[in-house]
Amino acid sequence: MDQTPVRPGQKYAFYGWETCSSVYTDQAHYPGIHTPLDLYDALKKIWCAQTCTPRLRGEWSPENITCGQCSITAFLAQDIFGGEVYGIDRGGGHFHEYNVVNGCVFDLTSEQFHGEALSYEDNPRQYREVDFQREEKRLRYEDLKRRLREATQKHIGIVVLGAVFVDIKGYPISQYIEGGRNAGRVLQVHGGVSRNVVEDIANVELAPTFLTVVDRSGISTDVIDKLRRHRINTDYIRRTEDGLGTWLALFDNNGDVVGSISKRPDLSEIGDILDEYGEEIFSRADSIAVEIDMEPEILKKVFTLAEKYRKEIYAVVSNMSIAMERRDLIKKTGCLVCNVQEAGILFSEDYEDLAPEKLREVVARRIEQAQIPRMIVTMGEHGAVYAENGGESGMVPAQKTEVIDTTGAGDAFFAGAAIGLTYGRTLREACGIGTRLAASVIATKENVCPRFLPEEFDLKIGN
Repeated sequence: MDQTPVRPGQKYAFYGWETCSSVYTDQAHYPGIHTPLDLYDALKKIWCAQTCTPRLRGEWSPENITCGQCSITAFLAQDIFGGEVYGIDRGGGHFHEYNVVNGCVFDLTSEQFHGEALSYEDNPRQYREVDFQREEKRLRYEDLKRRLREATQKHIGIVVLGAVFVDIKGYPISQYIEGGRNAGRVLQVHGGVSRNVVEDIANVELAPTFLTVVDRSGISTDVIDKLRRHRINTDYIRRTEDGLGTWLALFDNNGDVVGSISKRPDLSEIGDILDEYGEEIFSRADSIAVEIDMEPEILKKVFTLAEKYRKEIYAVVSNMSIAMERRDLIKKTGCLVCNVQEAGILFSEDYEDLAPEKLREVVARRIEQAQIPRMIVTMGEHGAVYAENGGESGMVPAQKTEVIDTTGAGDAFFAGAAIGLTYGRTLREACGIGTRLAASVIATKENVCPRFLPEEFDLKIGN
């Protein structure tokens, strides 16, 4: 991962603060802690008299907050960033401890010496096995870890699981000639169903969490940077050798895709993320949005965790031919969202010429037979139909808008539907949110919707 720069305009007083942003970790055990600066910011709210060494508690105060915190802080920093802990001899058998990670020296608790010049060279290495022989110190260390854990367990919103793609899109500048040579423009944008969905959710100011993999390229760095700018929690993104997919598409003069080819990424690492962090992720999630055509081993883990923590799963399709093999899991979703062609594949019928009212009747009947709880089927310019097993069904018309590029419209619809169902809206109202987000995407060359506020959709956040 690229180094994180020091926060613009923000200064610190601890030793090594100017250079320690070069120490970076993608760990997710303490969400939001990626550099020593992040750790310092968090610990300033946690250090207290109880975490101070007993012999210095008389000197501790909110104005001298790092007093007596050095050892337990240094070893906690080592847990997160690795490296070694060293100690400056202060006499009487006491050492002031600090961190060295890949040659970078930083001392998160140096401010307690009020400007005294300390020597950070040729000091002896310190070992937790020795320090924690003192039971009171070990208990303070465990207490500090617990406090940091609680402080970083932030709300993570809707959790989206799936792939990241780079979309390469070609547009003709004159009349498109099928099978011929076409002059035009070629654009490269961040894409992938799940990546689009999580950004759409973030653009309704809902701060979702993205669980995915990317590769080690500069493009992936750009992807992560953009996600963070949109207030998406990226703590559970990992880099692998083949973690980034590619989608190549050609558009006609009406903005419709006339041909495409894609290379899927290797998502197996997502299973490892779930093994390591699945409990904490699902316990705090508002709901789960997932590509139902992911690898079955990953999906089984997703559905097991969702059942354990009673979280609804909203499923979207990127390849229905693969998703057909997941029918047993589709029955466990809170709602399946797909387009009319995909619905036809799922039920082995042709629905493309059906009017909305007829499709509504068919979908309501089919999901009852297939034991699917709820389903939404999008129909492009004809809107969408929805049905609940044994419950209501209906139609929602499309919003009329100028078509510039249809890429990402289905993803935005799904994001809107998942948002609505997660935060207290009915199935029909959720379709209405999806319709509005989809219309906003179609009118631009972006893959995602513009900014909205939750209040515009009367969402029940936190209820």
